[in-house]
Amino acid sequence: MIREHIFTEMVTYECVMWRKSYASGTFKVLVDETEWDEAHLNGKGRIVQIIEAERPRLNDDYTDLHGGIDSLTKGTTLEEVKKLFEGKEGSFMHYEKSIPPTHRFTLKEQFPLEIKPVGLPF
Repeated sequence: MIREHIFTEMVTYECVMWRKSYASGTFKVLVDETEWDEAHLNGKGRIVQIIEAERPRLNDDYTDLHGGIDSLTKGTTLEEVKKLFEGKEGSFMHYEKSIPPTHRFTLKEQFPLEIKPVGLPF
């Protein structure tokens, strides 16, 4: 079943407690759902089309040896986000109780974003 979702985070790579690569902003997306749990507002599916993107950014967050987070951010376009996500499978969740609420799509086949500026030491 194809259903429209609004995501605020679309993850390309996540290694818990170390690194997370993702697109942030507000994305209106059509998802072909293969699983949907109405009670928990999560499921699995394939992104059919990204209709709209507000304030899209690419982010690459690293946790350093002292527990701090180094964040790299780059502005992007709707076309770049479409190339990263359209036609790809993954899981999604909508969790309204967190502050701010979480609306996330995570790719099944993950890959890190490489947005480091030239000369960055790590």
